[in-house]
Amino acid sequence: MGKDAAGIFNDLIALAGKFVEQQKGGWDQAAWEGFLSEAQSKGVELRDEMQASIGGVLESMKKVHNTSMETKGMENALSDISNLTMKFFSDTKGVWDHSQWEKYLDDVRKKGIVLTDETQSYVGGVLEASKEVYNLMPYAVKGK
Repeated sequence: MGKDAAGIFNDLIALAGKFVEQQKGGWDQAAWEGFLSEAQSKGVELRDEMQASIGGVLESMKKVHNTSMETKGMENALSDISNLTMKFFSDTKGVWDHSQWEKYLDDVRKKGIVLTDETQSYVGGVLEASKEVYNLMPYAVKGK
């Protein structure tokens, strides 16, 4: 992935975590359209497949948010998960094995995020949804 696409990917993941936190895990059509507008301003073309993939990231983060309310400092949990996800994709280039997945989960736990079986599954959903966005990025950078 090119430098521009990697930077925009990171911007989108950070934006997604911030959006879900600000919306407290729930949003309407107007908020979704505002999110898409902000994503476009980052330099990504939002064709149907990319919109669906970004929507998958938001929905996965929403599940993490809604099942982690008991986590102390939840207001930073999705930001932490976003940052860890960006680093994870930088390190793995979107391809990982079980030991890398386990390390990612350990890093999430080190941030103080409680990972029940359910939440762990949802965090896995964040990675899988992010992988779809990551794989589309080379084709979605404006002007490319």
